[in-house]
Amino acid sequence: MMTAAVVVTSCGKDGEDGAPGTQGERGERGERGERGDNGTVVTVGDDGYWYIDGVKTDNKWEGAVVTIIDGFWAFDGEKSEHKAIGEDGEDGENIVAIEISDDGYWIINGVKTDDKAIGVDGSQVEVIGGVLYINGEKTEIQVHECVTTFTLTFRINAGDQTPYTTQTVLAGAWAIKPEKEPTLEDLVENVAGLYAGSSVDMKQITTQYKFIHWYDAAGDEEDKFDFYAPINKNVTLLAKKEVEGVPFVTGDEPIGGVAANDLGAARTYINANVGEYTLLLDEDVEVSAVQNLNVSDVKLTIIGIGSERKISLTATGRMFVVGASGQTGIELTLGDNITLVGYSDNNDVVVRVQEGAALTMLDGSKITGNSSSATSSPNGFGAAVIVNSSTFTMKGGTITGNSATNDGAYSTGGLYVSASTAILEGGSIEENTGTVGDVMMTQTAELTLSGNAKVGTLTMTANSATTRAALTIETGWTGSVAGLNLLGYNEAAINRVIGYWATDDDPILLGDGVNAATVAKITLGNFRGSEAATQAISATHEIDDDGVLVLK
Repeated sequence: MMTAAVVVTSCGKDGEDGAPGTQGERGERGERGERGDNGTVVTVGDDGYWYIDGVKTDNKWEGAVVTIIDGFWAFDGEKSEHKAIGEDGEDGENIVAIEISDDGYWIINGVKTDDKAIGVDGSQVEVIGGVLYINGEKTEIQVHECVTTFTLTFRINAGDQTPYTTQTVLAGAWAIKPEKEPTLEDLVENVAGLYAGSSVDMKQITTQYKFIHWYDAAGDEEDKFDFYAPINKNVTLLAKKEVEGVPFVTGDEPIGGVAANDLGAARTYINANVGEYTLLLDEDVEVSAVQNLNVSDVKLTIIGIGSERKISLTATGRMFVVGASGQTGIELTLGDNITLVGYSDNNDVVVRVQEGAALTMLDGSKITGNSSSATSSPNGFGAAVIVNSSTFTMKGGTITGNSATNDGAYSTGGLYVSASTAILEGGSIEENTGTVGDVMMTQTAELTLSGNAKVGTLTMTANSATTRAALTIETGWTGSVAGLNLLGYNEAAINRVIGYWATDDDPILLGDGVNAATVAKITLGNFRGSEAATQAISATHEIDDDGVLVLK
């Protein structure tokens, strides 16, 4: 009689194990003890009825509720005469018996398989979700709670909270070496804290490490773990790795006296001890007061370890002010896995860069979540970032999801640049909301686009022929500008603005990258102003292939 693949079994109580024999070179097993009496085996036949110890019952499989009452099988609450719990045996064993034959093959429940257990091509046996797997392929054999299994836990570092992987192995079977070795990024081991020295890009950091082998945490790291040794206990394995080249930062240990993930303490320390520093965070951080970098030659890079780390503003005001009057060489760099989250009901910027200082954003950084009602220039007219007489460099990352809630002519959601230099080599400034959109360029602001840098809506102003914003396109630029707007207060001012850019000597677009293809990436929008009549002027002009603003 054929039975269904799903089998319900019960376990007799194990008797004492027989004495193990001495293991030979091929790991021959010792004599096993006598098998104890097992409990009744219940199966489902091809005809859909329950069978007990091979005897068909009158109970159909579909709809019948099978339970155990007083140690006997019961169907739909009615106790049968068949015992569900076996008698104690003298020398019991598990329901699923796993052995190795004399010629080196696995034996399961007394049946020799075609899978080798010994030798170079030996098969690997493990338990996943209560089911037996051979060489990674699922079998129909269920491993019940009476079968002894052990867990192998693989960790990159001893203190890691999350294992690299885990594995459940039958008692006496072999473990399986993870097919995927730890990647270079997995091997990075950095401790949160403030470090003296400059940082490097995270991808460069990870190339400093090399995976060697797995070893037993209870032993010596030089002893490579033997994956062909029988497993008879729970085991934790650690990755042995070697450092190649220079460490992550110039300092080997975090600076003492500055608690891990304490942004305020780190900022206080570096202002008092001028130099270049790297702050590594492995937790999210909240700040309620402005963090000032205001001493000459202070340079700080912030990087998140492992995954995204958020620095969140919990009150109105600025998160960072970079630069101070009379001070030079001050820099803030936002590195990989760092997100600055503004305040949802703010009246100020998240970051203000001033007095010749510099802000740099790298791949993996982000500024988001600020909603500002500010209506003045020092507060960026609602922007998330203002750069005033300073430098902003974007090598990657994003400024997105910020909003200016005032309806003024200069209301800017993302980046406000005044009499400063903005260099966008990558990353994006998009999906910020405000009257002028994502980016505002005013006074003598200069914006350069290269690489794959993308901007949503860009607005530029011109107060005179010499006091006006400039947009430069570098050769090879592959990004885009969704909309380019020009700003004037009234119709007369708009006409003056047009005149400033409408000559061959003074094109609106500058740089070697200006051509028909790059001009096509920029959509000329409305000439914004406080009078509705000025909005129609945009319909009469366009940018030609040389970057000059001309009549259509």
